[in-house]
Amino acid sequence: MMTRYQVLQDGKPCSEYKIKGWETDTFDTFEQAADFSVRWCYPCIIENYQEWPHPTLIDTPVNMSYCEFNVMMEIREVQS
Repeated sequence: MMTRYQVLQDGKPCSEYKIKGWETDTFDTFEQAADFSVRWCYPCIIENYQEWPHPTLIDTPVNMSYCEFNVMMEIREVQS
């Protein structure tokens, strides 16, 4: 078994939102998953995206919203 890292929005795997081009939500490294979570929340931002809030701990939701509505992103370990 291999440990991988899955990105969730509001407790739901991102792949379940069925957004074309965003089907993959599980990655080999935590860093890849964290990078994906930022790009998922801020797809229009190209520069300095690493400076935006992002999950830094496993199983710890982070509010990545930039408006009045919460967007809770989380990275969980999964076995594959």
